[in-house]
Formats: sequence, C-alpha cells, structure tokens
Amino acid sequence: MNKVLKYSIVLTLICCVLVLPSPATPLVKKKYVSYFENGKIKERGAFKDGKKHGIWWSYYEDGTRKTKEKHKNGVRIYLFEYNKKGLMIRITNKKGVSKEVTDCGC
Repeated sequence: MNKVLKYSIVLTLICCVLVLPSPATPLVKKKYVSYFENGKIKERGAFKDGKKHGIWWSYYEDGTRKTKEKHKNGVRIYLFEYNKKGLMIRITNKKGVSKEVTDCGC
C-alpha cells in the first residue's frame, strides 16, 4: 500500500508539472503602423509584451520624418526631433534632459 501511495503522489506531481503553463512564456513582439487620412504613415514601431520596444518613427502629414525614439520595455531611451525640412532640432535623453541642435555636427 505504501508503494502505491508513493507512485500515485509522484504521478500526480508529474501531471501537474506537465499541465501547468510555464512561467517563462515567450515574448510577443508585434509591429505597429498608423496612417494619416491621406494614406501616409503617421507612426511605426513595435510592441513587445504590450509595451513600446525598439525604434519608433513618427512623421509629419507630408511624409517628412518628425521623431525617432528608442524604447526598451516601454521606457524611452532617447528622442530625436526633426523640423519639417527633415533636419534634427532637438535630442532628449532617458532622464528628459533636452539639448537643442543648432548645426549638423559635422
């Protein structure tokens, strides 16, 4: 009887381990694109587990680049802002500190 009880407990534990979902679920990365009414891209990037992740671009309605942001698990690492001519005008770091760009940096 003792032996049967041990085997039933072990079998129950094995079944529980096989049936329960793994805590290390795979990360889900989804591409995202939104558009203006004129059909041009407004914003594009990707979400990882529902949070912005990687490089995100936004555009003016004429299609000119507006911003470039880098995100890591929903936290913005940096932001580059561009004027309507496509020239960089401001850089903002993770802490929110901005710096105006006055020349090309060449």
